[in-house]
Amino acid sequence: MRKKVIVLLGILLLITLSIGISYASWRIEDTQNDFNTLGSKCFELTMTNESEGITLEKAYPITDQEGLATEGYTFTIKNTCNTYATYEVNLEDLLLSENEKSLSEEYIKVSVNDGTPKSLITYEEKAPVIEGSDKAYELTTGSLAPDSEVTYTIKLWLDEETPAIEEVMNATFESKVSIEAGYIEEEKLENEILLQANSQTEEINNQKETFEITGTSTNYNLIEYSLDNSHWTRIDEPSKNVTITYDFEEEKTYTFYVRDEVGNIKSVEFTPTKLDKTAPRIDIEEVDNQESINLNITLADEKDSNINYAITETIEKPSEWNTYTEKISFGITENKTYYIWAQDGLGNTTYQAYSATTIDTTPPELTITNSLTTWGAKDTITIQATDDVIGISGISISTSENTYNWEVVENTLNYETTKEVTSNGTYYISVKDAYEHITTKSIAIDKIDDINPTIESISSDTNWGTTNHITAILKDEESGLSGYQITRENTEPTEWISITGNSYSLNYEATENGTYYVWIKDELGNIFNSTIEVNRIDTTAPVA
Repeated sequence: MRKKVIVLLGILLLITLSIGISYASWRIEDTQNDFNTLGSKCFELTMTNESEGITLEKAYPITDQEGLATEGYTFTIKNTCNTYATYEVNLEDLLLSENEKSLSEEYIKVSVNDGTPKSLITYEEKAPVIEGSDKAYELTTGSLAPDSEVTYTIKLWLDEETPAIEEVMNATFESKVSIEAGYIEEEKLENEILLQANSQTEEINNQKETFEITGTSTNYNLIEYSLDNSHWTRIDEPSKNVTITYDFEEEKTYTFYVRDEVGNIKSVEFTPTKLDKTAPRIDIEEVDNQESINLNITLADEKDSNINYAITETIEKPSEWNTYTEKISFGITENKTYYIWAQDGLGNTTYQAYSATTIDTTPPELTITNSLTTWGAKDTITIQATDDVIGISGISISTSENTYNWEVVENTLNYETTKEVTSNGTYYISVKDAYEHITTKSIAIDKIDDINPTIESISSDTNWGTTNHITAILKDEESGLSGYQITRENTEPTEWISITGNSYSLNYEATENGTYYVWIKDELGNIFNSTIEVNRIDTTAPVA
């Protein structure tokens, strides 16, 4: 059995609420200065305040959301002995002087530890214990194991629905917090609690499911309930048999806790089955056919077989729906984003976006240029290719149309390379994308000089003489002549006689009979030689 050790632990909080014509003043002041320690030979309870007093200037009625955002007043209760302690936290309404107008408790909103705000007048009324108190309201109760503590934050504010009427104008509300504490022998703490949760909702809906939680206690009153075992709500009428009706608005597994007046906690776990806030599931299987994509779409809903669907090209919720009966086959031939929508019979709606990016029906773009504008030994072909979808995958250079010599290219949207050629002719440049779309262009290369110069009409004099003339026509139709040389040995000369132009008439005077080597070279270094025999030179006097 609980034994009462102390009636009043101490004055913790002085709350003064004054309302003027414009709700101009509301002050909360701290009057606690020292620890409150009360006890007996085997019981002791310590209470400390952990925040300063609160002063609100120019207060006016505010919403519950604004009230919960205020700082409040925080204090801690600690059991410093080895005996299990129980306590009640009460807010006592102080009597005012005869010339002061009292503000009704129905306009005062209270929240304990950020719990659901309630009007002060709705709390259970208790017998006041502070001298000068008119009424007391039980804010919360609890229990403490040896050497454990609990912290409370009390927030009070003027209800937003407070009317601007005569009875509240210039009215004052003053209160103090009192704590009644006691203890229970350890052997008396045990309590058997039975807890059950039963749904009261018959039809599946997407708003809420109402459960009736019934709790039965063997020894002690059930006083609080919680959904997280941390934030507790006072049961309106604590008793050994309680029924709590609660609306649940999320599709998840809940754990519901109840606590008795000596700290025993019992929980029950359950999942709403008549609550459906989940839209149908959308599963998409993609079949990429390169030049088109086929989507196989499956819709499923565990609680509702009445499913509608729509496919749009905008993210706006559709106004027209199709009835879903079996797997949907949707063909795509254009790269863009599509929205697959699903809606069940309760209106739960969802969508899944699908962006087609790999449909490719066109071959790559190709540009080719060459570098030679005058004669040269080799030419460079510059190849630029783009494919906006799948990317370039191969390149071919051939001298025959419709003949390919593919080189692999790592798929890239923009590809550029150069190729050197050393022979004139028509070159066919081809590129392909990963889907084997081919683009071919040709380019004529005609400025490569890989042809040797020529020597035409080479001859020597047929008449005898002391010298002989070697004549010839030297030609190069491409880059032009750059030099010639006459040697007696078949060895390429190291020095050349400079000439220019595409044609040159050679006239060389030979002084000895024998073989002569005529060498010519063009501007790009191509060399050619020819031989001529000289045998009509006579430098010997007659014999007498």
